Order: sequence, then structure tokens, then C-alpha cells
Amino acid sequence: MWNGNLSNLVDGNSIQTTVFDPLTTGANGTRELFPNLQIPTSRISHYGQVMASQTPLPTLNVNPLVGRNFEAFYPLTTDTDQFTVKGDHRFSDTDFLSARFTRARTDRVQAGGVYGTPRSVATIAAARAGTTPTSTRRWCVGTTCSRPR
Repeated sequence: MWNGNLSNLVDGNSIQTTVFDPLTTGANGTRELFPNLQIPTSRISHYGQVMASQTPLPTLNVNPLVGRNFEAFYPLTTDTDQFTVKGDHRFSDTDFLSARFTRARTDRVQAGGVYGTPRSVATIAAARAGTTPTSTRRWCVGTTCSRPR
């Protein structure tokens, strides 16, 4: 179907799809088919040409009117850094102090896309540089004080 070639386009019942030339509509409403079911390149809009240049070719040999003809798997990269510091101090047999600090940072990048061409490694790196990572900081302080009765 790329470049306007619709000669192999059939529906789910294997019936050839007919494509009429809208510029050949007569006064009585009759139309002519495109020759060889091929839309001339000069009649494909600039928008359609740009979309075709940006869209990857089908990866599956399946009629698009019957099923999915493109399948791709793009990695989802998750980078996580975590840092934890914990300190305990026992003042006496009955007094105890504990403190903990945790910092975690998560950065997720989806390469490519469901309906787009996979991005290059350089583009993914640039996208990663532009993402705002999720950052978490936690403080936890606990004390135990008990006095004998």
C-alpha cells in the first residue's frame, strides 16, 4: 500500500477493494477506478508523503484490513540508585537512639513508541538527559527510653 499501490488490498473475505478516482466522477455519479488500483504519486498529498516517510514499514505479512501488520518491542529502561545511612547510639542500658536517612532516585525512559520508529541510541540518551527523575528522601528517627521501676 506504500506509494499508493492498493492492488493487493483485500477485505477479510478476500474480496478485492476497489478504489475510485474522485476526479473522474461524471454528472450521473459514475466513477472510474484508478489504473491498476495505483494512486499516482502526484496525487498523494504532502501530508501523506511526510507521514509515510516517518512511519515504519510493516513487519508482519498481514493484510491491514484483517489484522495487525506491525509489531515492535521497545525497551523500557529503569535506572534506580538508592543510598541509605543508619546510625544507632546507646546512651545507657535504657536509653537508645536510632536515625536513618534514605535517598532513592528512579529514572525511566521508554525507547521508541507504539506507533513510531525506534529512536536511535543518541536520541534516547538526549531524552534521558531531558527527563525529570523521581527522587525520594526519607528521614526516620526513633528513640527508646525506659526507666526501671
